[in-house]
Amino acid sequence: MKKAFIFLFAAAAMTLACDPVEKTPVVEAGNFTENLNEGYITYYGETYNVVKMKDGKWWMAENLRYVPDGMVPSKDLDNVTAGIYYPVVLNADNTAAEQSDAAEDIKANGYLYQSEVALGLKVGALTTVAAAEALEGAQGICPEGWHIPTADDIIGLVGKAVPPLETNTAAPYYDASKSNSSIEKLNADGFNASAWGAISIANNTTASATLMGWLKTMPDAISSGFVCGSTYAGVTYNEANDETSGVKNLQFYGFMPMLSLGSFNGSKLSYRIGASVRCVRDAE
Repeated sequence: MKKAFIFLFAAAAMTLACDPVEKTPVVEAGNFTENLNEGYITYYGETYNVVKMKDGKWWMAENLRYVPDGMVPSKDLDNVTAGIYYPVVLNADNTAAEQSDAAEDIKANGYLYQSEVALGLKVGALTTVAAAEALEGAQGICPEGWHIPTADDIIGLVGKAVPPLETNTAAPYYDASKSNSSIEKLNADGFNASAWGAISIANNTTASATLMGWLKTMPDAISSGFVCGSTYAGVTYNEANDETSGVKNLQFYGFMPMLSLGSFNGSKLSYRIGASVRCVRDAE
């Protein structure tokens, strides 16, 4: 066995020496299989396309469809702490948004996750700014070795986000002619960017959700949405500037795709919003 291993290692070394193409071995761990050479990963029985973008990082090219143990996706807009929701689609008449539990819509759009669930917690677990800050770069519900995007990941990819994040005009998908970051440029490299809607819940005092993503001016598509991020972006308290009154809302930096603008910029989103999840591979 040892001789066979040495032979295989030597053969692999010769191949790498002759072939400049990057080779990454298949890695298997529990319910996760990673095969970057073939451009996919498999996670809890679901296969996802992945792509190495011009920022040098591997990104999922599909939205996550993972349901954590003990959780059930919800269509109940009065359940503002469900944690995970069915995707948003256009209704049959293209006159409004609705939720869908159809397998093809889940495959196409993924589920929508509140930030705490995306970051690997239960809804209601985050009660302080310090705890939110500590989640930057968290694996959350991503596969091992992958994480929920950080502000640096966002700015490094698309260049543009809301202040105080500084614009990075050198980012590979920054495009001032397309409202700063371009869905078209991202998709030319296989990112599969679109707008997938969201479950809009403003803060902890909101009693019911609304469906985000439909515009009368764009009746043939869901036009906007959010993608979860892991970098803390802000807080409001039940009583202004009074930490002892309890958290009313926490915000994280994520993406906000806007089909009407052709953009995929960084934005802030409430941790109560149900948003898509795209994982990015950890740096080696």
